[in-house]
Amino acid sequence: MESCSKEKWSVAEVLQDFLHSVFPAHINKLFDEARELKNLDSATFFLATDFKILSDALSRIVKEGMIGGQLISYLNHPETRHLSKSIIPSLFAKCIKTGMQYYNGFLEEFLYNGDVKSDRQHEFMIWDLSKSKIYKATDFEYNEDLYDNLEFEQKFVLISDLIPSVWKKEMVSKLFQTRKIISIMISETRKSFQLPEMQYEIINDASENDGTR
Repeated sequence: MESCSKEKWSVAEVLQDFLHSVFPAHINKLFDEARELKNLDSATFFLATDFKILSDALSRIVKEGMIGGQLISYLNHPETRHLSKSIIPSLFAKCIKTGMQYYNGFLEEFLYNGDVKSDRQHEFMIWDLSKSKIYKATDFEYNEDLYDNLEFEQKFVLISDLIPSVWKKEMVSKLFQTRKIISIMISETRKSFQLPEMQYEIINDASENDGTR
């Protein structure tokens, strides 16, 4: 369990709860409403399709080792969001909401504290390179126009593939630059500086509008 990322574990718990409680209740409802075998046959057809989608999704997640924003983006794929007569959209939406609670926590930690110590599995889109001692910022894709070779930029790197699709990449880039400016202010003044409450409320509103809260 310790080797499993927080976000992936939270998604697994949602699926476990679904199989143990929601799914049996759904089956009972199908049988109660079907009344005739021909109706039951139609209902179970959609159910079988749902389980095929779920099985394929889980297989791909495990095979490709998806984590963090990559996992969220996969579950948020348009093809699964708009399925009719399906339990998949609501199930995946719950998985996304639960997983994003950790992502929002990582973002809050980064903006307020200037680190992401709780991200032990590199799930978050911003990596602390000082933990690994292997990589340097220039090993990753970066914007040369915005890169100033500061201590902050040598320590942190933004991994675009781990940005969840429920967030806009432009917003994330601005947040990264905001924290960089805060770090510069701290290094110049030697005084602790935190994001104003109003700015954090703006971030919260953005998350709510994207359905991540």
